[in-house]
Amino acid sequence: MPERIARIGAPTALTCLVSEPQGEFSAAPGVILLNSGVMHHIGTCRMSVRICRAFANAGYLAARFDLSGLGDSESRSGTEPFALVAQREVSEVMDFLQQNYDITRFVLIGLCSGADAAYETALKDDRVVGICQLDAYVYRNLRYYIHYYLPRVIKLDVWRRFLKRTFFPEKNGVDLIDEEFIELPSYIRIFPPRAEIEAGLTRLVNRGVELYNIFTGGQDDVVIYPDQYSDNFKSVPFKDQLKLDLYADCSHIVMEPVYQQKIVADMLIWFEQRCQKVTTDRITND
Repeated sequence: MPERIARIGAPTALTCLVSEPQGEFSAAPGVILLNSGVMHHIGTCRMSVRICRAFANAGYLAARFDLSGLGDSESRSGTEPFALVAQREVSEVMDFLQQNYDITRFVLIGLCSGADAAYETALKDDRVVGICQLDAYVYRNLRYYIHYYLPRVIKLDVWRRFLKRTFFPEKNGVDLIDEEFIELPSYIRIFPPRAEIEAGLTRLVNRGVELYNIFTGGQDDVVIYPDQYSDNFKSVPFKDQLKLDLYADCSHIVMEPVYQQKIVADMLIWFEQRCQKVTTDRITND
């Protein structure tokens, strides 16, 4: 399985690593891995490396790259927001793969901010036929609160901690530190209004895009039950274009070896079962 380094785009060059399958390429879409947060192209716990090599070993072209200003890619000048720049840069990578490997359909995979960029890019570029998102935008609903609070109501320890916090509050040690010495987070993920995401998902589903959402338990209990995502967006006609998995005991950055293997295998199965069919249908209809 050869891996090649490419410098894509001008005047700002993006660093991209392409994992090529042995022999002739199949007619399947190309796979592109996106940055998560400020992590460079190896991915959290080397997940991007694992995913790309697994797809290439299975006979599919896969690429991982750094958005401008991350990892080995140069910083881009200007004042455009990250979301807009990321969409354009993902499309630049698709342009490169299309020109050099004659691939015209793509599947985007991303975790957290990478999941957000995959969704936003799919809305703008019709070459995207599938997106796989780890811990995508999701919202708490009534059923969430029932699942979350009902088991806790009958636990004595929960009430004991609640009463202690209410009537015997402790001084937080952070308050004793001068403000100038407190480091603020450099990345804050802002969830758009639910109706906005619902409208976008409707557009993607109507276009035939396949969706695979994997949720972990490392996202501060944002997802409690497997169908919470589809319950969030009940007006979206997902039909059979949506696959959902919830791994409640998996960390957000997928540190556990068992889930590193399982998630890669799950992605490959979804890709082969769903995304190749989309490509075949579209080629026939185009």
